Amino acid sequence: MRAKYRPLWLNGDGDLEVIDQRYLPHEQLTRTLKTGEDATEAISDMTVRGAGVIGNVAAMGVYLLAREFEGDKAKIIQEASKIRASRPTAVNLMWAVDRMVEVIKDSDDVLNDAREEAIKICDEDVKRSEAIGKIGCDIIEDIMKKKSLKSINILTHCNAGWLAIIDSGTALAPIYEAKRRGIDVHVWVDETRPRNQGANLTSWELLDAGVDHTIIADNTGGHLMQHNMVDMVITGADRVTRCGDAANKIGTYLKALSAKDNSIPFYIALPLSTFDFDSCDGVKEIDIEMRSEDEVHIMRGLDSDGNPQEIRITPKGSKAVNYGFDVTPARLISGLITEAGLIGANEKAIKELSESIKKHGLLQPIIVVEKDDDYMILAGERRFRATKEAGFETIRAIVADIESENLRELAIIENIQREDLNPIELGIAYKELIEEYNITQEGLSEIIKKSRTQITNTLRLLSLTEKTKDLLVEGKLSQGHAKVIVGLSPQDEETVVNTILGQKLSVRETEQLVKKLKNSEQKSDNQNKKEIINTLEFSSLEKRLNSFGLKTKTKAHTITIEFENSESISRFLEKIK
Repeated sequence: MRAKYRPLWLNGDGDLEVIDQRYLPHEQLTRTLKTGEDATEAISDMTVRGAGVIGNVAAMGVYLLAREFEGDKAKIIQEASKIRASRPTAVNLMWAVDRMVEVIKDSDDVLNDAREEAIKICDEDVKRSEAIGKIGCDIIEDIMKKKSLKSINILTHCNAGWLAIIDSGTALAPIYEAKRRGIDVHVWVDETRPRNQGANLTSWELLDAGVDHTIIADNTGGHLMQHNMVDMVITGADRVTRCGDAANKIGTYLKALSAKDNSIPFYIALPLSTFDFDSCDGVKEIDIEMRSEDEVHIMRGLDSDGNPQEIRITPKGSKAVNYGFDVTPARLISGLITEAGLIGANEKAIKELSESIKKHGLLQPIIVVEKDDDYMILAGERRFRATKEAGFETIRAIVADIESENLRELAIIENIQREDLNPIELGIAYKELIEEYNITQEGLSEIIKKSRTQITNTLRLLSLTEKTKDLLVEGKLSQGHAKVIVGLSPQDEETVVNTILGQKLSVRETEQLVKKLKNSEQKSDNQNKKEIINTLEFSSLEKRLNSFGLKTKTKAHTITIEFENSESISRFLEKIK
């Protein structure tokens, strides 16, 4: 697990540091986020922006909440809702917070699991971004081949590079891949008023990467298309509905209209986490963020002396309106470039995608390896099957340097991913992976997408006696009880298990019993343990009597039953027969 990415990283103190994108390209500043409130503010004031990075910072923000409130689940979940509401349009934000909350609800180690899950979300986005780049670049090559082009001109709007989606972006990822493949590519960069994300951020990224580009005023794109100076358009998206409508930075819709009128392919690049399967009509159903009118009135740049300045460009007293996004209807979109492949912008294709995700867990990238001029699936086999079933064009995905000898390892991983394995079978599979392939628990956690705490707890179950493991497999003993008794001697384990079954102890009561056992004096160990068990049995007897509706008084291991009359005595004697 990395925890260090180009636009954000965890520092040595466990705080989140981010590039403050408000000051680019003229000043390169970072901002340190220490609390959940800091993360909320950084998202809302656009210190960070871009659908993917917003989701990453949101996930890290929930981790900061876990640290801030020392694992208090109720408080963390309550405060996480504020992060979730920090911006209304980007669906990755809600998706990331919801995923973090689900992990926290089920966690036995909230701080560690929150940190690991936040990093996992980021690591997955890195792989998704790489896959989108390779798939998108294949499309670029296809267009060049069909049009017999020696070079290609691509128009993009806003910023959908690594500042927006770690660590290659979405719309810019295919362009970076094209550069790596030696393709002669030129990018028309819309300035993207009013915040100028294109002029400030996309141009800064492309300049750093050595990609040929030209910044243009927002209304120039149509003219360029009319004069055959644009070969394709690629933008990102903040939300795509199940019917294929896409919300992206204000002005995207106009580019799509121009592209359609001039028969130029218009693609949206996005990770699968950007889909909103609950919405269909984007114009009616997507909540469009309304931002401060000051962003229209005020611009930031360098003065004649090279100093950063903010200036007002409109008359004082004039009003402005500042919609953050617009919606491009599916009919204008040539295709959706995702890490799963090229998907049609229509309800049928996206519905099949949704069903495949539910059926196959489609949010893990496909990993393939080049072998004998062909590509062999090594991981993400379920995703491959799902995309094939749904009829998607699964092009070359992430080409990973994995040798064929690892196929058995991956078969074990596939076995682990089955939902019908009991805890002992899972533990055996984990152990086999670790021992056979010399994988650390941290490495295994990254491969199978489970926290180290979950893996450790499952592996510890293998130290139980065979009798206890059988009870666990048969469902007579819960995993919660089993986790509590791990580490006891075989004799103590048997005693506690018998007491759990005989007295129907809760997990909490079992924890108390085990704690007392561990604290017993060494020299009179057996006597202390016997007294602990007897005390527990005595308490259970009193509860049983009370369940009959009897009044009891207890003093020094003596239970006195108070009967109202002789009839109540007779009823009691009849019951205990």
